[in-house]
Amino acid sequence: PLIVQVNIYLENENRAYDSFENFQKDEGDPIPYEAGGITHLLVTNAGRNGALWANGPAECTITGDITMEELKEMIDSIYE
Repeated sequence: PLIVQVNIYLENENRAYDSFENFQKDEGDPIPYEAGGITHLLVTNAGRNGALWANGPAECTITGDITMEELKEMIDSIYE
């Protein structure tokens, strides 16, 4: 399965501004990946790859049974 999630925050007080502290991931630092002028964080969680990023009022995630290369291709396609 592939999961794409976008949370839009309409009020600043509800936003944790680029903070994904509560996102579950495996041990280790996320890998930064730049695309479209945005830093995306590549992570793994329970063997599944994922990406996290914020753009304006949106916090976005993609997770699933995909390779890191496929994930990077998906991210790049957003900005084409």
